[in-house]
Amino acid sequence: MRLPSLIRIGTGLGAAVLGFAAIVVPAAAVAAELDAIDSVSILAPDPDDPAAPLTVGQEFLLSAEWSVSDDAHPGDTFSVGFPSPISVAWAQSFDLLDPDGAVVGTCDASGQSIECALGDYVLEHDDVHGSLSVRAIASATTGAETLTFETSTGAIVTAPIPGGGIVADEPGDGPTDIRKFGGIAPDGSSARWSIEVPISHLERLGDGVVLTDHYDERLELDVASVSIAYVSPDGWAAWISDRRAEALPLSSGEWTIENHPTTHSFDLRFPTPRAAGGWYLVSYATPFPTDVRVGDVFENTVTAAGVTVTDGAVEYVDAGGNGSGQGRRSIAVTKAVEGVAPAVDFVVALDCVDRAGEPVRGFPQRSSVRAGETATFTGVPVGAACVLSEPENGGADTVSISPSPRLTVTSGSPAIIELVVTNTFEPTPTPTPTPTSTPTDTPTPTDTPGDTSTPPASTPVPTSTDRLARTGSEAVGAAIGAASALLALGAGITVATRRHRTH
Repeated sequence: MRLPSLIRIGTGLGAAVLGFAAIVVPAAAVAAELDAIDSVSILAPDPDDPAAPLTVGQEFLLSAEWSVSDDAHPGDTFSVGFPSPISVAWAQSFDLLDPDGAVVGTCDASGQSIECALGDYVLEHDDVHGSLSVRAIASATTGAETLTFETSTGAIVTAPIPGGGIVADEPGDGPTDIRKFGGIAPDGSSARWSIEVPISHLERLGDGVVLTDHYDERLELDVASVSIAYVSPDGWAAWISDRRAEALPLSSGEWTIENHPTTHSFDLRFPTPRAAGGWYLVSYATPFPTDVRVGDVFENTVTAAGVTVTDGAVEYVDAGGNGSGQGRRSIAVTKAVEGVAPAVDFVVALDCVDRAGEPVRGFPQRSSVRAGETATFTGVPVGAACVLSEPENGGADTVSISPSPRLTVTSGSPAIIELVVTNTFEPTPTPTPTPTSTPTDTPTPTDTPGDTSTPPASTPVPTSTDRLARTGSEAVGAAIGAASALLALGAGITVATRRHRTH
């Protein structure tokens, strides 16, 4: 498809910890230029003839694959510059979206380059990569089979040209019938239309013929954008080559326009067509509606005397892109206590290294947490190996971490990895008092009252006959005698006391 008349379509263009967690604020990073463009490709405009070369004025889809390292920061940028034979078809801004619709970054495409900036997405994702595409246009011929693109860091990326080059549109002899084309204006805000009107065709239609242009009912005519140029009978080749033609002033009287907004149409008249022949080139714009979407098609027809003589259509296309990455995980540490614990803040610490054994950005981290609470460490990348410890355990007798103090984050790990740190406090035993021993009293022998005699030095051992004799009446008599003596003694004491009282 050739470029619409009068138009060169496209010549312009943290890591935070929840609860009582300590907050680690990374140092502010200076935005850097990244070498992110991995490849560039040009899609053949005609899928049915992919070997056909590009022609000057032809639009095509240009795409690129990109990726950034895991240490990329929000605000870091990457870009790619176009070689001179091509340019962005129209200025376009677009987001790089992940499958869930999250914005990975934003891009601006215009003129000879595409520039993109990363967003906060890279803080919580690793292996961030994606693709982007824009509409481009061939603006000059080249015999080269590849185009060379240069990134902002000076890296060179090459892409083959479909058909092996860019060639000039065949000039031919110019159209003999009225034709219409549509495209998108350089700023992307409107559809741009062109009508090629051979004067010979006007003459065949008859004097006073009216050309009526019917545009899509979702569009409105920008009357100020209407312009008409003239190409002489021998000037068609020059027009195809450099798109220059003589502009006709409105005061010339060679044409008139009458707009009919209610019927979404306007009438064109050429009262006195130029006798020498040639072509009138009509150009105008219809701004897109605010709710235009990619894939919307806007149709347009031109009729004369009630007969459609030509038609055209514009499909709204826009640049776009995508991105994705491995989401970073969070590690949630819940503090459990067994026994009676002091009312203190426990401190847990997480240390992580990446696959290369280097510290993960923002780690190690520490967090204060109390019994029954949870501290969450965020921003742990896939592939990281981490160790959880408790530098301050409140004096616990034992500390256990379940399921393990060591873990490796994999692509299959849940978004939140849960650990439990249990501190056990053994009860203090109550001391048992030692019983006081009670001494055993040993009776002290006392003297028998009234017995003042000195025991004999020795008592002869009785013979067996003596033992038998004393166990009889002698023993009883002795006992009775002793008792009588005690009674007599008592009676004597009583009498003496009474006597004393009488006197």
